[in-house]
Amino acid sequence: MVLEKDTYIQARNFRLQRNALIITNGYTLSIDASDEVALKGEATIIAFEAVASTGFGSSGRSAGLIEVRAKAVTGGHLHILNRGQDGAPGRSGGRGAPGIQGQQGRQRTFNPFGGCSGEANGTQGGLGGSGGDGGNGGDGGSGGRVVLMLMLQNSENVEVTISGGVGGDAGRGGIGGPGGEGGAGAPGTAFCGGTHPGPQGPTGTNGNDGVTGRAGLPGEYVVLPYRRG
Repeated sequence: MVLEKDTYIQARNFRLQRNALIITNGYTLSIDASDEVALKGEATIIAFEAVASTGFGSSGRSAGLIEVRAKAVTGGHLHILNRGQDGAPGRSGGRGAPGIQGQQGRQRTFNPFGGCSGEANGTQGGLGGSGGDGGNGGDGGSGGRVVLMLMLQNSENVEVTISGGVGGDAGRGGIGGPGGEGGAGAPGTAFCGGTHPGPQGPTGTNGNDGVTGRAGLPGEYVVLPYRRG
């Protein structure tokens, strides 16, 4: 059973088959059995089937209210996991752009009285671009509330786990772009040799890492003596 809205179930005897699974999707589920909740084996009620939320940096959904009211839970074992969704991880930053290429060197000129002169090597390539910043992780959803209204001596076969979702991991900062290529050396002439190419430019700085999402609130578990609603 997958809930699409708040759901109230009222019956004298409410039966769950072996390996039964109810997914609340954060909606309220209230089971009101005037006599018993009868289990044919292991049965499970969970808040969400998917553990993590979707979309980079999105927050997890919070779990809702699960309420079980009965004189007894008989037969097998009932697991209630009313846990908030985990936050989604942040997006990684993109790599920085390459630096621009340096300028070509200046060619030598020949003078019969002074020889070759006036040359220049290629210039250094430009600084690589900065890497993009990583995105923040999404916050975990809050744990829900579970209320059991049973005769206390009959609650041993009900196991309840409530917790907030884990915050999403921070996105890593992008790597800095490579430095630009050095400018080419000037070609030689019939009388003078060429010049040297310039050095490669420096690598750009890495982007900043994002921030890890916050854990969701823990939720609440309440056991009350059975009474008719």
